[in-house]
Amino acid sequence: ARHARPDHTSLTFHRESGFLLITWQNDGFTALESPPMGNGLRNITQRVETLGGTWKHKIHRRKTWQVKIEIPLTGLQDFESIAPPASS
Repeated sequence: ARHARPDHTSLTFHRESGFLLITWQNDGFTALESPPMGNGLRNITQRVETLGGTWKHKIHRRKTWQVKIEIPLTGLQDFESIAPPASS
């Protein structure tokens, strides 16, 4: 959403069949094609794959930019081993 300047954004989390499902969409993207893979999209790929998950992005109904992420709950159990320590 940083570059898109949307009017509306939604972020949902859902747990289903051993997966955490995350859907994010906004109405700030109007092009009919997906954008090139920039740093933000590369970072999403790296983080999701580190957790054993998958993700995809698309233009939904020619109106919204939509990102869907699926992360196995077992990947989240190992999250502490890959997450940087919280700063105090």
